[in-house]
Amino acid sequence: MGTTGNFEFSEKITRKLMRDGLISSRITDDDLYFMGLLKRVWTDEWYVAQMCKMFRPEKRAVMLAFPDFNKIQRYILKAYLKLAPGVKLRVPVVVDRIHTYLGVTNYDKADIIRIRQIAYNIRKNSHKKVKTDQMIELALLEKISIFT
Repeated sequence: MGTTGNFEFSEKITRKLMRDGLISSRITDDDLYFMGLLKRVWTDEWYVAQMCKMFRPEKRAVMLAFPDFNKIQRYILKAYLKLAPGVKLRVPVVVDRIHTYLGVTNYDKADIIRIRQIAYNIRKNSHKKVKTDQMIELALLEKISIFT
């Protein structure tokens, strides 16, 4: 883990920075300087707001509402949120889509069921004909229990 001032980079972030070649495997003074710049940007509301503007509203809403979701989990959530009323999406179909479009085999069905429930909770507490990003924002604003 890398530390700059009072801000500590998680192992996950540090590994990703190394994997992407942004810092070396043995953190140098230059790496610490770079990480200090990242810290300054990542902890300043103005910079974060500007960076968020680069994403489509739907993606931005999902990233902010579910920061721990990975690419596959976001894909599953969006698949269920975008369903037309009354349309069902079976778990085996989602597993096949994940394999076809994302190249992942044998994805955990329990995780799909958990995310499906989150999406259904968001949908049932949202207004009719609301866009996906607005559904997520409404869920956050209303402080509904979307994780049950």
